[in-house]
Amino acid sequence: MIKKMQLVKVKYLINLFLLFLLPSFVSAQLSYSGSLNSRYADSKNNLGFNEHLFDLNFDYSNSDQSFQGWTQFEFSDPPELGRSIQELRKLRVDYLSNNITVKIGDIYEFWGMGMALNQTDDQAIDIDTGLRGILLGYENDFLKWTILKGKTHTSKITNLIDDYDERVPNFDTSHDLLGSNLEYNYEYGTFGINLIQSNEQHDSFDQFGSISEKKINHTMAGAYTSFYFGDASLFLELLKKATKESTTDYENKGTGLYSNLMLPISDWSLLIEYKNYNFLKLSPIDKDNFVNQFAYHADFINPPPGYYEHTTILNGRIAKQSNINDEIGYQIKLSGPIGLNHTASISLAKSSQHQSWIQNDEYQWMIDDKINWMPSSKTFASPYNEFFINFDGNFFNHKLFYDIGWSSIKDVQYLFANQNRSNGQFQVHELLNSQSIPLSLTYAINSKYSFELKFEYQELEQGSLRKMNNETSFLSVVPKPFRYNNVISIGLASSPKWSITYLQDQTSIDEKSLEKKQWTYWEFLYRFNQNILITYFNGSLKGGLVCSNGVCRYKQPFEEGQKITLVYTF
Repeated sequence: MIKKMQLVKVKYLINLFLLFLLPSFVSAQLSYSGSLNSRYADSKNNLGFNEHLFDLNFDYSNSDQSFQGWTQFEFSDPPELGRSIQELRKLRVDYLSNNITVKIGDIYEFWGMGMALNQTDDQAIDIDTGLRGILLGYENDFLKWTILKGKTHTSKITNLIDDYDERVPNFDTSHDLLGSNLEYNYEYGTFGINLIQSNEQHDSFDQFGSISEKKINHTMAGAYTSFYFGDASLFLELLKKATKESTTDYENKGTGLYSNLMLPISDWSLLIEYKNYNFLKLSPIDKDNFVNQFAYHADFINPPPGYYEHTTILNGRIAKQSNINDEIGYQIKLSGPIGLNHTASISLAKSSQHQSWIQNDEYQWMIDDKINWMPSSKTFASPYNEFFINFDGNFFNHKLFYDIGWSSIKDVQYLFANQNRSNGQFQVHELLNSQSIPLSLTYAINSKYSFELKFEYQELEQGSLRKMNNETSFLSVVPKPFRYNNVISIGLASSPKWSITYLQDQTSIDEKSLEKKQWTYWEFLYRFNQNILITYFNGSLKGGLVCSNGVCRYKQPFEEGQKITLVYTF
């Protein structure tokens, strides 16, 4: 079967080549581009990888129509994340003529702000939510209509079933998807409606490990609109979702709402985001159980997280993963200039679930209190709070550039116990509390050379808070409540030819060794010419979360190893 599928893919590729190469004999309007990304690594803790991605793009155009093609080959055994693959991974052919668009193959679409459809291929976190099928589109000055049909296939990692590996997926799900999006553009904004019908093939596992395939139907109907009035703007998106499973008579209905308001205040801007994702209520024990929860959000649904997404190392490791099933919250961000060469931004984010939870006498989780429109501060509603302030700018006539911030995060991550007993109330939850300061300095020595210094400092408290009557105790993996983390990196660059960076990552108490630990590496980047770039890495990396648009996954530590990356574009 595998050989037959590979033969079919080869035939597709041959036909694609013929499609683009044959017109080249009669026209000079054929163009192509591509890239090769090769990565190799080996480490003391056997976290090596050997992966190669080859992308090839074609374009054949004349005055009123064009053909475009995209292919991606992958030869990875193993990749850094995911399953080994040695074949044609992606293939798509596009036809564009006047107002008509036809796409056949691997398709990635984004409707509204991603409430109904947000497809991505992000290898950094090993997530691919693309659709293999066909897309038909029509567009004029006012109207854009899209219809797509095909199948999505998503692989995930879970410790709820056998063959758990932090690098390799052990759970798969697929959706036969039919959807349409209609968008109207007018003078003051846009208005769009969409409808998606999905038949999901979903493996369910019972307590004995037996597998049963469930066929689940999802129906999603959404609408979005944007208004522009001067320099201000307003965006609203709403989605209704219904899920049914025929063999068990399971049924669930939910709604999602996202909005943002952008207001100019003199030279400053004010952004207010509000989210109300109320698709599925799951108890604390089932919150992350996407294996046996039939109405769990589909991976191609990915609306904005509604909180600040940090790019720094230490804050990135404690990033909050968006709970698309059940989350209500807001973010308020104010930003603008201070003088001629400096800017400032202030961000406040708060979120929680739509209910707080309590346990009955049989330790079953029950809804204690419902929250409607604004996030709650109640501990057993899993509140999240963050305050972040940031300044950036330059001194000495654009010679010295700086970026400094301060963040305070308090997050109730897991709920373990909340029970009213005869001798009093018993509560246990996992708490994360952090204070972080990131600093970046870049000094332009002359037009060619520059020096960069980055420093991050963090106080981190993470563990279980236990309350029994009026007595409170804090339990943690590490013997002290607070850990002190810091990262420092020093870099020298000669633009655009080369750069060298040394980084030291240190924690006062490591979770595994329960002692002070340090990770260091140096990295050298060299650009041979406009098309060839090579990077060499030597050292160690601390493991932790890697996040993209609210979706996170854990990466293992990389101990005492080397990495080589080659990028070739043409």
